Amino acid sequence: MVACGFGTVYEALEKIGVSGNDAVLVTGLGPVGLAACMLSKALGASKVIGIDAVDERLQVPGTGHLTRAGEGASSLSANCMLFSPALPPLSASGASPSCSSPLPLSQVARQLGIVDEVLLAGPDNVAQVKALTGGHGVERAVECSAAGPARRVAIQATRKWGRVVFIGEGGSVTFEPSEDLLHEQKSVVGSWVTSIWKMEEVVEKIVRWKIKPAALITHRFSLDKTEDAYKTMAGGKSGKVAVVFDEELP
Repeated sequence: MVACGFGTVYEALEKIGVSGNDAVLVTGLGPVGLAACMLSKALGASKVIGIDAVDERLQVPGTGHLTRAGEGASSLSANCMLFSPALPPLSASGASPSCSSPLPLSQVARQLGIVDEVLLAGPDNVAQVKALTGGHGVERAVECSAAGPARRVAIQATRKWGRVVFIGEGGSVTFEPSEDLLHEQKSVVGSWVTSIWKMEEVVEKIVRWKIKPAALITHRFSLDKTEDAYKTMAGGKSGKVAVVFDEELP
């Protein structure tokens, strides 16, 4: 959960600085993106906006409709909230005795209190983000998808003097340096994994802030089902996937 998740995100957020003065955009709501949402909220971000291109992460189960802000906010019990005890273990199928399942990740994120708005990736994203921020754009953006269009949105939806960090590996991006970056005095930095001492620091802060990274685990597999775990993760539709000892399974 820490080494290639919360540690990676913590390092990235430290580079751009996130506080109560900032609205934060997170592009890509996989495990790393959800960690970015959770840590941004813990650092005091005034608003967190998420964008994802995977319909299954955004739809209400069985309806084909996108979730909207505030939907389903009361359908999870108190132990599913961000500053509450960790969620009970999920089975390999994602079922949980205490939480409605399966849930789209966007809905899980809202119910954990770590995201305020979720948008389906598309050509109107920059305008949508600006509309949600009084026409200005966000102060900070965290790009976790490695998708070219998402990287461009992260830059263009950030306001003047804003800061953007790229975490997602691979891919490419094209944008207009003068219009999108230079004239707006924006900063773009890259961030890759983290150090041992930074991992120690974020673990200490996770305990202090009483946040629960385990809440982002949507699937748990036994050791003999490791191949299935990798297939689930590679499918790009899950939250954090964990391979655990049998005693940790329901």
